[in-house]
Amino acid sequence: MSSVKIAREKHLSDYLDRCSEDELIEEVLLPLFRQLGFHHITAAGHKDKALEYGKDVWMKYTIPTLHVLYFGI
Repeated sequence: MSSVKIAREKHLSDYLDRCSEDELIEEVLLPLFRQLGFHHITAAGHKDKALEYGKDVWMKYTIPTLHVLYFGI
């Protein structure tokens, strides 16, 4: 691996070690899903973290037959 790739891997590893779950969802997963073609993406967050159970991200995707699929992960 080149020194640039090693540095990028180290930077990513450091970020993943220090980021919270909410930061990972907001800064990594949501842009990734938008890039993949999902739309109406929302992150379900609560001020009281004890209330967070289940789905953290809601989104919808339109398939080629124009049917709309809703996902929660």
